[in-house]
Amino acid sequence: MDIEFHYYLTYLIAARAGLPPPDALTLAWACQYTDDNTMICVIDAGLPTEYTNYISQTANILKPRRTLMRIYPLFHFLPGDPQAPTAWRKDGAMHWLNTTPGSENANLILDAALATGDLYRIGIACHAYADTWAHQNFVGYGHEFNAFLGPLFTAVMPNIGHADAIFSPDEATRRWRDPRLLHEPIDNQVRFLAAAAALYRKLARFVAPDLPPEELDRRATALRDDLAWCMAGVRSAAAAGDGVRSFDLASRSDAEITEGDSCSQITEGDSCPQLKALTPEGVDPVALNAPTPDASDFPPSPDMLAARRLARYRHLASSSSSYGGRAIPPYDPDLWMDEAINEQVHGLRDRSDFILACLDPWPDTYTWKDRAAYRRTPWYRFQEAVKAHQNESWQLLTDRNFLGLDLADL
Repeated sequence: MDIEFHYYLTYLIAARAGLPPPDALTLAWACQYTDDNTMICVIDAGLPTEYTNYISQTANILKPRRTLMRIYPLFHFLPGDPQAPTAWRKDGAMHWLNTTPGSENANLILDAALATGDLYRIGIACHAYADTWAHQNFVGYGHEFNAFLGPLFTAVMPNIGHADAIFSPDEATRRWRDPRLLHEPIDNQVRFLAAAAALYRKLARFVAPDLPPEELDRRATALRDDLAWCMAGVRSAAAAGDGVRSFDLASRSDAEITEGDSCSQITEGDSCPQLKALTPEGVDPVALNAPTPDASDFPPSPDMLAARRLARYRHLASSSSSYGGRAIPPYDPDLWMDEAINEQVHGLRDRSDFILACLDPWPDTYTWKDRAAYRRTPWYRFQEAVKAHQNESWQLLTDRNFLGLDLADL
């Protein structure tokens, strides 16, 4: 999954579950920041306030396997039930690290986070929990179990996670094929809506433990239908007459929903490259839906469709009290760190996306902006939550799935 689910949909799910908008925002921000927390740095080196964080994601699949085992299977590819029907393959292969949707492990890890009441822990666990739907049938470890593009591709790209599938598992409305599986093709919207409903039930029970099961079901159905419309402009006939619907988007056109939203507002600060620059600069999203003589020859691009979905999510949040009644702020992956830490750049900026920055021999230095209060900053609290999630998840898997493995890196 990418920022579309981990930030926008997670915010809507948390708000619909009853979390106040500021809490829903913290949870959703932590959920998405799990993908953006990619750099280990030392703050106040040599001082009593020295602190070293830990990463929850890395794009460097060439890191030592033990390092990757502390990241991918814990935050993005939670091992589940290798015999689950969703994991049935044409070759009959199974793996103890295989990710399966909504597994017992995923539920135990999310339940443990919910028990703490720590929104940062909960957001991180929500990320791992939701990813069990998107990343099902892949393992967060280099193994041929993940491969389906042949030996030539494997020679270029190690079989870690869903490398063979590129971005296909993470895109909300993508339909694609996984030739390893008995059950295909794959419709990501079905998977993502199932993840949303399951996550909503967990958060709703956290907010209101005494909510009657019938009411929980009704609200989950309403949420699922609202999100289905936001994602595809379609809702079920049964839900059309359901009195519990929180917000009626069905009569609204894309133009009405996106009116007043510039493309920069829709995507400003979003870190996911697939959702950046979704429309040409200066193009009015309303005009994207205006009929033209040859409009049928130029269907909306995937980027344009993604922009419309983001606009619908934002409209739902700001227009319905059931979803907080407030606009979803643009996501900025640097905000929490910038709020807490001073950065002194030496040579190339270490936090830069410039590929040669990793070769810079002069590391940047970091200091706390407020040494007396840094422990109260969102960045610090998130980093502590990362460490707690890692430790608890590792212990749980050590006592369960890891027992079926004999890997040198465990």
